[in-house]
Amino acid sequence: MPDPALLLDAEDWKKWAEYPATNEPYILLFTLSYSPEMVEYGKRLAQEAGMKLIVLGMIQPDCKDGSYLPVTDAGPREFLGYIAKARMVITDSFHGTVFSIITGANNFYTYIAPANERGNRILDLLDTFGLRDHLLPVNLKTGYTELNTRKIDHSLLKQIMKKEQMKGQEFLNRYIKP
Repeated sequence: MPDPALLLDAEDWKKWAEYPATNEPYILLFTLSYSPEMVEYGKRLAQEAGMKLIVLGMIQPDCKDGSYLPVTDAGPREFLGYIAKARMVITDSFHGTVFSIITGANNFYTYIAPANERGNRILDLLDTFGLRDHLLPVNLKTGYTELNTRKIDHSLLKQIMKKEQMKGQEFLNRYIKP
């Protein structure tokens, strides 16, 4: 059974999205908990790319040096909008990865920390969509230029998503009877 988020089409999710007001290109960093190491990596990528960095997460310190824009008050609608509009998403979250796929984010990468015991769920998702090369190495040394050369075939992702939706619908039809 695929993750339930995959059961709706991208257009359905995008109807709910509230997009950020900025027209500047940005890299979005979304982590489940504040990680100084990930923020430093995001800052380096943004600097290399000549873009701003937006760090999305409720728990994070103020950014006193202005090196990134912290967003601590985003709800689900804003979450979708920030992901969909980003030039690149960096996340350690399963659902950050799912919604990067669903919304057709320009590019994204997922990080699985060595201590993460639930990383197999992310690996299975990346394998399903043929995106294992969008897994960040643990050392966080890969630069923006190299990451940006790994393009995503969004038309192929849509085809795979349709197959996953069919699997989910078959599962629901089999086990949930009216």
